[in-house]
Amino acid sequence: MTLRATASLSQHPVAAEALGECAGTLLEAVTDTGAAPDLLAVTCTPPLHGALEDVVAAARELLRPGAVVGAVASGVLGGGRQADGRAALAMMALWGRRCTPLRLDPADPAAGLRSLGPDPVDLFLLADPFSLDLPGLEVLTGSLAPGSTVLAGLVGAGHRPGSNRLLADDGVVTDGAVGVALEAGSLSVRSARGAEPFGPSWVVTGREGGRITHLSGLPAADAALRSVAELDESRRERAEFALALVVAAGSPTGTDDPGGDVLAVRLRIGDTGLAVADAPEPGATVRFALVDRPAAEIDLVRTLDEASRSAALVLIGDGRTRASDHSSSDAAILSESTRGAPAWGLRTVGALVRAHGAAHRPGDGGLAVGSLH
Repeated sequence: MTLRATASLSQHPVAAEALGECAGTLLEAVTDTGAAPDLLAVTCTPPLHGALEDVVAAARELLRPGAVVGAVASGVLGGGRQADGRAALAMMALWGRRCTPLRLDPADPAAGLRSLGPDPVDLFLLADPFSLDLPGLEVLTGSLAPGSTVLAGLVGAGHRPGSNRLLADDGVVTDGAVGVALEAGSLSVRSARGAEPFGPSWVVTGREGGRITHLSGLPAADAALRSVAELDESRRERAEFALALVVAAGSPTGTDDPGGDVLAVRLRIGDTGLAVADAPEPGATVRFALVDRPAAEIDLVRTLDEASRSAALVLIGDGRTRASDHSSSDAAILSESTRGAPAWGLRTVGALVRAHGAAHRPGDGGLAVGSLH
């Protein structure tokens, strides 16, 4: 069956009304296809979280989906729109791909993946950061699903253990991870790091604790100033407030265009080193980058230019700068770049993408896109 999807978002503050708006759009597609969707994805912001179970129960009754996945998030995306910091509900229905519900219990998360059997699958996962973190997910998927394409996010609407709400196929849970396994080849992943790399590549040649002391044999601060000096005046001004390091995917070998993690840098003139969260090991290849809203928009457009014009699952870093108006929001850029392809997503406090055996994390200001095809 040909893949088909439709997505919708409502900002009505009453859950029943929001459900009516979203489900109405999806029901039209059910009528057109003559079949129940294979997957229903649902997310809402905290003002509606108390009604999540009722919303999902009603949506199940109306749409009869084969599988359900979702979570409460601080911001949501759907139907070409995005909502942060207010009541909102976003839903997407998908047809044409077999979806197997997945639940990773924190007591034995490996059991959930082992239940899928030995054949490669594509995975979409949403996890509670208090019971299953990104390093854990990276090790887990790398060891038990090494050939799988993976898109995984940590939900962060709750601020203490037990306060996050994940939507499993059989109800709402507060720990571990939920998700779906799709047929292998159904998902391709790309990530926008929210960063605009500039200047040459450097190799970390000295590190002391959380400080990088030398890059390619030069004092690290000198290397930073040399890179910034190559920028035009407006970008040099931005670098004073939005400087980061981008670590090459696959370091220490790396490439000239690093595609891995984004690390914050605190640079002060006269420093002999760069203070970096999770400073990379000597031998890692890095570039300096700008991390602000203009950089995020440029990076997102560049990423989506390579994406297929299909339905998409989107994980938006919680540290990603909010747009000042709708036309420059991630949802609007995504819709324009993919020619209106249906997209559904939510804000996360961390994301992991894995493809072709390699994994990386887009960073708190990044965005990860899983194109369905």
